Amino acid sequence: MSDSDNTFAQARRDNDERLLGQLDTLRNGEDMQILEPFARAYLGMFYEIDDGLAPADKMAILANREVSDAVLAGFVAALQRDDIPPPYEIGGRLAKDESIPGGYVVLAGMDRLMQIDPEQVKQLPASILQSALCFHFANQTLQRDEWFDKLLADTAVSAPALNGFWQGLINNNAQMLPGLRKVLADSEYADLNREILLPVLIHWQSCKMKTFKELIFAALRYAENEELLQAARDLINDPNGIKEENKRLYWLATAFLLSPEEFAQDLSTYIGREKQKVLPLLDFMMRVSDRDAETGIEISPIMEAQLLRIIAPIFPPQEHSYGHLGGIDVNSRNVMRLFHRLATDTRPEAAEALKWLRKARVMRIYSNVLKHAEQLQNKIRSEENYPVPDFASYLEGLENSNDLVQRRNRFDLK
Repeated sequence: MSDSDNTFAQARRDNDERLLGQLDTLRNGEDMQILEPFARAYLGMFYEIDDGLAPADKMAILANREVSDAVLAGFVAALQRDDIPPPYEIGGRLAKDESIPGGYVVLAGMDRLMQIDPEQVKQLPASILQSALCFHFANQTLQRDEWFDKLLADTAVSAPALNGFWQGLINNNAQMLPGLRKVLADSEYADLNREILLPVLIHWQSCKMKTFKELIFAALRYAENEELLQAARDLINDPNGIKEENKRLYWLATAFLLSPEEFAQDLSTYIGREKQKVLPLLDFMMRVSDRDAETGIEISPIMEAQLLRIIAPIFPPQEHSYGHLGGIDVNSRNVMRLFHRLATDTRPEAAEALKWLRKARVMRIYSNVLKHAEQLQNKIRSEENYPVPDFASYLEGLENSNDLVQRRNRFDLK
């Protein structure tokens, strides 16, 4: 007999001796401290117990049939207790690295009930279902929670659960929100994202920049535009609303996308001619306007022009940035994508947008590019079946006409 077999044999004798007189207490789920180690074993957290065993069979290793059956019943009975920690408390305790009473017992109970009668899971109190969802993220186990996906998709359960859970974490300065990436990454949870994204985005001021950018992009995809715009407006106008200055750019850019007339000047003033602000703005706008972005944001010709007026002067139209000399500069290339979209747009306001750009002093270095854009617009509009050039053909046309030669002037930043 191996050492582990001896250990479990002794544990079984001790449990039988200690618990045979407490069967009713076990069956009724009254003592969570007694049930907790059994729940951990049930969930596969004792590496000495063979993972191939069914969860219920693992109990038989730790106690005789009478005790183990009482423990299994106790897991399910515990789901009716009224002292299970709510989502906010679970999040707060997790953030502070404190033990969370009852978590493993609830997870074991949910799994056991799924094995007995899945329909009974639906009849559990909403508070228990919400806590169970949070325990799934807070208490990592090797058990596959078969009930989890259905609960997460049920926004009546998952939205208040995650809002409370994450708020408890945020209020205690957590740097990670368990479950957030899973929800953001799957369009199946679009309805859930509409419910939970804005509270996280508004209140999680200390989140890392990479996470913040994913959140604000997801908000453009899922949140109601009016609600997102009002959140941006409130934060921008509140002197203490945005704690980290490098996030202000994204809030202003988002506000501009949703209400350009209101925020175009604010965005331009904030960006100025600072390259460290122009670059993230360009990256953000290219991502938002990508055909696969699914943001539902339509960038009008005048918006394209306003963005070009902010961004383009930082990147002089050097031929080698786009063509065969010295490779391709991604930022300059993205600037030219904005020009391409405007040049191939045949709406009347697109022509007006080009005229507006030609009047801007900072755009003089692009006068040849703007002239080329106007000529292309006219040809597409006036000549029937004129082929609209793709981006590569558009750049080739600019190169062939020498319209990408750099003009050295005081706006040419190095």
